[in-house]
Amino acid sequence: MIFGKGVQPGVVGVVPDLNQQNVEMQFDYRQVYANLLRDWMLVDEAKINSDIFFKDFINGPKEEGAGSYEPLPLATQVISGVQENFINARFTLEDCFPNPAIDFTTIKFRINTANLVDLTLINNQGRTVKTLLHEARAEGEHLVRANVGDLPAGIYFYQLKTSFITQTKKLVVTR
Repeated sequence: MIFGKGVQPGVVGVVPDLNQQNVEMQFDYRQVYANLLRDWMLVDEAKINSDIFFKDFINGPKEEGAGSYEPLPLATQVISGVQENFINARFTLEDCFPNPAIDFTTIKFRINTANLVDLTLINNQGRTVKTLLHEARAEGEHLVRANVGDLPAGIYFYQLKTSFITQTKKLVVTR
């Protein structure tokens, strides 16, 4: 048991009084966060130490000089549900074809749950020039044939928005 000001040794069940500032910190928040990154989010320990914290808060020396940090057992099991392309396997906006396009192009996308889908064409100034789709779609793969024959030649972007993701890809319109 850790005792601070205002807490009597030998008294069981005394709640620390926050007004007397007698609660000592057991863990540095950076130590907890570093261990969460490593154990739950599977971030490489070297990346945590050199790119995120610029110090070793998992095994390195403590700030106050009283020993070293020790790894916290925050995740005791291997997390196996994380996949390399977890999002892309479920929600994908594919390259349109043909690209460059003259009159028409076909845009293919996949969603894994029924969702409201917005598919828009955006010019190189960021303005929406055409709404290709604004409707609820069932899960699965979908094709949208887009008429681009009325657009001036140039570079455009087609953007897919659902409640889960927003993805954007480039389209070139030629004459």
